[in-house]
Amino acid sequence: MYPKFLEGRESLESLKESVIYFLFQGEKIVYVGKSIYGKTRIIQHLKESERKKNYYSLPKRFDSYYMMPCVEEMLDVTEKAFISYFRPKYNKALPSNDEISREIYREILNNEALKG
Repeated sequence: MYPKFLEGRESLESLKESVIYFLFQGEKIVYVGKSIYGKTRIIQHLKESERKKNYYSLPKRFDSYYMMPCVEEMLDVTEKAFISYFRPKYNKALPSNDEISREIYREILNNEALKG
């Protein structure tokens, strides 16, 4: 039997939270990402920043973040839409508006959850 304080433990599934997240430097959005494990992804970015201090590649420097819940099936297209709109400096592959429009249309046609 485990001690009483361990009875409220949570499964790893409780970490699952599909989100679009935004990393900020001051008031500026410097990176937009997606994750099905939102909180753990932010922690990974912090660890990557620490590790890269001695390397030539620039770490993603940020001082705050925001996580926006998103339906898992819409993560890709939503992330691309925000990257296209904000054009953050750490997002290297910037999608075109035409590409995003086609993807949104395709997602709506193919996604039963969005058909209402």
